Amino acid sequence: MTVAEVQAWQKKVVEQGAKSSAAGFYQIIRKTLSEIVDAGAVLPSERFDKSCQDAAGAYLLRKRGLGEYLSGRKSLDAMMVSLAQEWASFPVPHDMQGSARWVRAGQSYYAGDGLNASGATVADVRAALVESKARFDGPFEVGEPGSGCLGARIVEALANLLKSMFGGK
Repeated sequence: MTVAEVQAWQKKVVEQGAKSSAAGFYQIIRKTLSEIVDAGAVLPSERFDKSCQDAAGAYLLRKRGLGEYLSGRKSLDAMMVSLAQEWASFPVPHDMQGSARWVRAGQSYYAGDGLNASGATVADVRAALVESKARFDGPFEVGEPGSGCLGARIVEALANLLKSMFGGK
């Protein structure tokens, strides 16, 4: 499917009453995919394949401050909150106000919505971020919008984070 076809599918399933329109490896919902397209990070005509999805994931990581975290301008806890706000399966690092209610450390930022739950422990995400920062110095690099090009270091950093969430699978 192209990105435009995924967007049409997302619109259709939402209209049919689906609880979620999440699509692809990064489980990108309809509103977020539209934002990514509007920003030019991926093109509607692109195939929604691995490299396109990685470009979308890189956009979201950049938006959430991965570059600032890797360069030391964003704290570990702030990065963890940013990830939890973007991806419901990431846990919040401490008790805090979530999307709709007070959530405890380890819960999804979106806990209580009947749909989302954290898929990793705080310790696993914290360890993955610390390892990523230790291993990846330099700028957060991505290719031109629509090119599908994503810096190999960032793909590896993201893969390490996601692997920590799913037990290394």
